[in-house]
Amino acid sequence: MADYVRATKTERVPGGKESLAVGHWLDGFLTNPPRFGESVRVLRLVTNGRTALGAFGTTGVVEVRPGEFWTRNSVYQLRALPTPAKVTLSAEEYQAALARAEMLMDAAAGTFEEAELEAWAQLIEIYEAGEIND
Repeated sequence: MADYVRATKTERVPGGKESLAVGHWLDGFLTNPPRFGESVRVLRLVTNGRTALGAFGTTGVVEVRPGEFWTRNSVYQLRALPTPAKVTLSAEEYQAALARAEMLMDAAAGTFEEAELEAWAQLIEIYEAGEIND
């Protein structure tokens, strides 16, 4: 089961390309933990307090510290959250989630795609259990 997290951009790395504003945050299922040289990917459900279903990926991780990680561009605070009891999701977003999960069904073991499929499956299960408002 993928962890549900909040990732908050806390600062810009000097000399890094500007991307998200400092203070930008998102909540979602972490599809892979921060590891040196890899992108961190999150199946995003909420960004800055608004429903925003989609996949989020960082540039490559250059440093991992307790509770945060650094990429080539940004520093992110990462903290675990309880899996959401309620998330607003429209019928169209649910259908899009089903379509994306179907596209990923043949993902190879141990890949980002497999982790993303697991996160989409969790979201679909929450929706189908009636724990998401539409």
